[in-house]
Amino acid sequence: MCYCFGVETVNTQNQPYFEFEWPVAPDYRWVEWLDEEGNPVRRSGFDAHPNTSAALVQDEGNESGPVLMIVEGPHTFIHPMSRDHAALFRRFAELDATSLDAISDFARQYGWLGVTPRNSQTRRRPDGSIHHAEGEPQQLWVNEVAKIRQAMWLCEHPRSAKREKEKLAWLFGQHLQYVQGRMTVADDGSAQLRIAPMHLLAAMWLQLAMAVTGNKSFVKCRFCERQIEISTAESGFRSNRLFCSQSCKTNDYRRRKRESIRHARSGKSVAAIAKLVATEPRTVRTWVKRSNIGNRKGAAK
Repeated sequence: MCYCFGVETVNTQNQPYFEFEWPVAPDYRWVEWLDEEGNPVRRSGFDAHPNTSAALVQDEGNESGPVLMIVEGPHTFIHPMSRDHAALFRRFAELDATSLDAISDFARQYGWLGVTPRNSQTRRRPDGSIHHAEGEPQQLWVNEVAKIRQAMWLCEHPRSAKREKEKLAWLFGQHLQYVQGRMTVADDGSAQLRIAPMHLLAAMWLQLAMAVTGNKSFVKCRFCERQIEISTAESGFRSNRLFCSQSCKTNDYRRRKRESIRHARSGKSVAAIAKLVATEPRTVRTWVKRSNIGNRKGAAK
């Protein structure tokens, strides 16, 4: 999908924010937010349609649960602005934030959104134990998914209406304010300006802004269906790119070869197999021949 928004292409020089790294905890778990009587506080339902984020914003900041907490332990680090994660904002926009499992799966790969302040609650249970909840409420994730969906929808369906332009500018302004410039000094005394998001959510909005201004497009990896950025930017790939990584390319080759041999053993012809696995007939014929199926009854031809 291409984001054409009538602006000049962004500067293609090496961007210092590519070095931005973000911590990912060993694990994440959900903890209930409790009311004054110790009962879980939950909304009855969510509506994360792109055009309903304004209603969701009304609940932003309200104390509700459940809350996503980290499991303490050694953190790993990812580089959200790198080529490997160039389409992360699209994956976030596709996230089913009504599902606790979907949110925690996303967090296990990429970490918290990083929005502060985090809700914090400590209550003593009747048995004397302590109930502690500190993290990011599900409501926060629902709101943020709805906002980025709405921004993408407005970018893909540009209107001349002043109200919609102001809405889009507000959405970007609210999140890009957390992209900051920093001056660092190297060992040789040279200064370098670095621009970095303050948290993961800001990084994803920066990705979206770059996609809009850079007229970038995205395709799915042929094997894992992960989004791949197609552009001339440092984070992008050439237009004929089919796989997100060499491992996916290798795995796809092995999958096509394995399926070809399986179909051949069931008696299918080389031509039929080639169509099924989207591979040149001569390649399929070589795989079948090397598997010795050609010497058996019912061999593919």
